[in-house]
Amino acid sequence: MLVIWLALKVLGSIPKPEMRDIGASGTIMVHHKWFHSLFVMHEYRPLEARSIKTVVEEVKPVIPSFSKLLSSGAIGMGKLVLGCYADGTPRLGSWNDIRSFIVAGKSRSGKTVTMFFLVLQLLLNKAEVILCDPHRSKPTGLANMLEPLSAYIHTVSKTEDIVNAVLDFADELEDRINSNVAGNPKVLVIDEWTRIARHKEAAKQITWVIQAVSQEGAGYNMFLVLGGQLLNPRAIGSGEVLQSIHAAYIHRLDMKQSMHVLQNSKEAKKTPMLKTGVSLLKDTEGDITELYTPKGTSTDTVQVAIHLKQHAIVTRKETEKLANTYNSRQIEPPVQSKEAPIATGQTIELGPSTEKLEGDMLKVYQVWSVQGLTSARAIADATGIGKTKVNELLNRLHSLGYIER
Repeated sequence: MLVIWLALKVLGSIPKPEMRDIGASGTIMVHHKWFHSLFVMHEYRPLEARSIKTVVEEVKPVIPSFSKLLSSGAIGMGKLVLGCYADGTPRLGSWNDIRSFIVAGKSRSGKTVTMFFLVLQLLLNKAEVILCDPHRSKPTGLANMLEPLSAYIHTVSKTEDIVNAVLDFADELEDRINSNVAGNPKVLVIDEWTRIARHKEAAKQITWVIQAVSQEGAGYNMFLVLGGQLLNPRAIGSGEVLQSIHAAYIHRLDMKQSMHVLQNSKEAKKTPMLKTGVSLLKDTEGDITELYTPKGTSTDTVQVAIHLKQHAIVTRKETEKLANTYNSRQIEPPVQSKEAPIATGQTIELGPSTEKLEGDMLKVYQVWSVQGLTSARAIADATGIGKTKVNELLNRLHSLGYIER
């Protein structure tokens, strides 16, 4: 009994294991060092997963609006913003960076907004704009967006009118080449080109003009802007059109389509995922840059119109009024042929006519020249004077040494 009692006494004096919490790693038994071999059991518990929420907020780029760029003086006469970088910094450039170019993208990708942004800058740079838009009545169409500036833009929408406008543009280029005079900037803007290309006869007449303008237009201040949803040769009428353009804005578009212009598979892979208002600009040097287009509204067009008026930019209607000497309210139609006196007092026989051409024709011609109306066809369209009579007048002024043709 004594032995049993002593054994119990010894066992009772042994220190009990301590349970220590070591946090997420679990618990552990701490044993007395003398009897470590008696207590080899360890208790473990699974790690307690801590719910750590990581909130990643998408940082949206802050792109300045058109009105902000205009008020800050970033855009205007002699200045050009090609777009903005992701941090909102304007990508400054010149017309030599794009010259004659194309803007392509799927519906609702921001293509029209980019064209709108660039056309406003064209007007601020005193360029004469001829807009061909088959969707003139469409609320979101380019012509509709530019409606407050219709006094400064010559807009056509019917296929026949578009063809005539393009041919007039070609005549103007030919005249500038022959006279070796650059003249004021003149830009032919054709929106929805892929739609126009479906009209085979119209496309056939327009395509060669596009090539001519792209090849020789820049040297004479004549440029071209094409807008469309597809870029493959079949859709735009000819592969030669793609070869003729100098630069391109590519919005959201299938890779196969964008490859026709970008010629860079790494960059072309990005185009199907581009967000609305974002494009890849391939400039005349072949450099490709991702740009954001500043947003514009109808208020911006009004601001531009006010700006043009304040800087005495003559509207198209005012140009016609100044140049048109066939004003029926002031000139009575003659019964027979009349002669038109010019600056020197000499006259030019215009042949049988139902109206009289009179006044200081040299001064009128100077008005035409300021507005970039130097070809016979352009003057005829702007004034209503027959092209044959305009040619006779210009030839006469040339023979007298007042103008160069």
